This record gives sequence, structure tokens and C-alpha cells, in this order.
Amino acid sequence: MSFVAALFYLAVTARLWLNERLPMAAWLLHGLLVAAVLAHTVGLQQAVWQQDGLDLGLFKILSVLGLILAVLVMFNQFQRGPVNLGGWLLPVSAITALGDALFSTSYEVRSFSFSLTVHVLFALLAYAMFTVTLVYALVVKAQDRALKHHHLSGFVRRLPPLQTMERTQFKLAWIAFTLLTLAMLVGYVSVESFFGQQVAHKIILTLLAWVLFAGLFVGHHLWGWRAVMTLRGLLAGYILLSLGFMGPRVMLEFVLGNGI
Repeated sequence: MSFVAALFYLAVTARLWLNERLPMAAWLLHGLLVAAVLAHTVGLQQAVWQQDGLDLGLFKILSVLGLILAVLVMFNQFQRGPVNLGGWLLPVSAITALGDALFSTSYEVRSFSFSLTVHVLFALLAYAMFTVTLVYALVVKAQDRALKHHHLSGFVRRLPPLQTMERTQFKLAWIAFTLLTLAMLVGYVSVESFFGQQVAHKIILTLLAWVLFAGLFVGHHLWGWRAVMTLRGLLAGYILLSLGFMGPRVMLEFVLGNGI
């Protein structure tokens, strides 16, 4: 099912990029995306839910992230959002679906407590939303540069006004920041198990990312930082968050061969 999902994701991506060169009815485009999400969900359900617990190895986690991104793109299409990031995000969903199907790690299947399950869910949602925010911020930066240099391509002309784009970027960032805060608060309940699993560096990197993101909001509200001015900070925070989120899994599952 993961292969089918990846194929459909790529078909929708091709339609979004080629646009007029690859005509497709709106209902068919929506249908392909819904079918991709359903196939991806079924494939993940079969891969993650095991008899002895959950398999949340690196490729499974990445695939879940890809699914969340695809769901966000799908809802945006249904609501006819003015900015469609599917052309950038759906290839990520396709790659993660294929990665889950083709590769595996030494992760040990285990059961999770309710609080830890909620923590993982919030963390995945936060990371997915920060991914969307970063891609959106890159589009805003490209729009700002195009306007300054008077290079208005068809894509830029179809975008909402720059001020609207910047407000939306901060709204997306705030949603992602709220989800990250909830993930950290729920994770605090299981903090002893985190240190027992020797992933204290994950907590430190996540805290650093949280402080950096908070600083961007403070700068925006107190000193009027525009969205285009916060791109580097957003990227730095995203890198810290990625290191904290993915780094320990790469070390444990690939380098040390211990899927903790």
C-alpha cells in the first residue's frame, strides 16, 4: 500500500507543478490525494501496529510525518487555500512512504504508556507544522525578493498580498509552537524514563529550539520583526529540532544498533 500511496502522491505533485500542461479535473485531483492518504494510512497501520506493541523506528516515524503533511495538504485543497504547498510537501510524503516500505532498522517493538503516546503525537504534529511553516516562509521570502526586484512570475502573481502572507506565516508558526509546547509539557510527565533511555541531549536540543522560536515571537511583537526577517531564526530552530528529533534515533538505530 505504501508504494500505491507514493505513486499517487507523485501523480498529484506532477499535476500541481505542470498545471496547464497536465489537465486534470479537480475531483480527480482530490480523489487521487484522498486515495494516497488512505493507502498510506493502511500501510502504516500494518507496519506500526504489531502484536507486541508499536514499531516506531526511524522510517516509521518519518512515514507518519509524511502522512501528516499529506493530510494538511489535503485539507488545504478542500478549503481552496490561496497557497498550495503540495508541490513541495507531497514529494516528502512519497519519499517517506517508500522509505517505510523499503527500509527497516533495529528498533525494538514495545508498548507505550498513554502519556508517552500523547507526547509522541504532539511532537509529530509540531514537527510537521514547523515543516509546513518553513516551506511557507521560503515562499514568503521568494515573494518578497520578487517584489523588490520587480520579477513577478505567474506563481508570485497568484499569491495573496505580502502582508497577508506574513501574517499567515506567524499564525502557522504559532500553531507549531503551541503543539511543541504541549509535547514538552506532556513529555515532562515521563522525564525520568527519557533520562533513563539516555536521550537527555534530545531534551536539551528541543529546549534550545523552543527558546529560539519564542525569541522570534518576542522580536515580532516588541520590535516589529517581519516574517522575512525571521527566516534564518526559523531555519536554525528547525535544524535544532531536527537534531533533537531525529539525531538520537539515527545514533541508536543505525550507529549503535539499539532501537531504544
